[in-house]
Amino acid sequence: FGTALDRFILNPNLKPERTWMLEGGWHRAGERWQAEAIGFLQRTTDTIDQENVTVDGVRKRQRINLGGSRVVGVEWQAAGDLGAKAGFQGHLTWLRPLAIEEDGTKRHLTEKPEVLATVLVHLRPLRGIRIDMSAIHTGRAYGLATDNSLVVLPAAWRFGARLTTQRYFADSGLFLQTYAGVDNVFDALHVPQLGLPDAGRTVRFGMSLAR
Repeated sequence: FGTALDRFILNPNLKPERTWMLEGGWHRAGERWQAEAIGFLQRTTDTIDQENVTVDGVRKRQRINLGGSRVVGVEWQAAGDLGAKAGFQGHLTWLRPLAIEEDGTKRHLTEKPEVLATVLVHLRPLRGIRIDMSAIHTGRAYGLATDNSLVVLPAAWRFGARLTTQRYFADSGLFLQTYAGVDNVFDALHVPQLGLPDAGRTVRFGMSLAR
């Protein structure tokens, strides 16, 4: 598909990746909460990456194999109640992603954030009403510039909120749900790939009717 768009050059020598994974975890749960932590190591040979190639004055991309890559990380998760009408979920991943060149030198893997974190809080102030609030953090990552050098992609925090109402009509057996929400409330800049920013502030609303 990328070749059809004249953006990529095929690499007939491209080889598949092979990955070895090692991980170990810890889990603990109480009556109203649970938590876990997982440490992991990924070692990949022939890691697939890309580079910029200029052909007849036009810059294109080509998939290539690196010597390999190594990712060391820890993932934490937790969830629980904050009372009779509230609860939370949390997730945090820390990564150390390194690419290994053919000559053995190491550099950052492209477009792999060093930190990913999510916090979700839900409230049920009244029967049939739910309020969800979220915070998503994407840590520093690196993108590939036109000269194949690495460029820092900035970290970002994005916040969201959503209001949902639910009502059941016993006479007709119908279940009505309506919702309204805002993603990225403060219109923060998030750049998962160099030159391709993610969506800014987005408003969503709708309803569903089921029997």
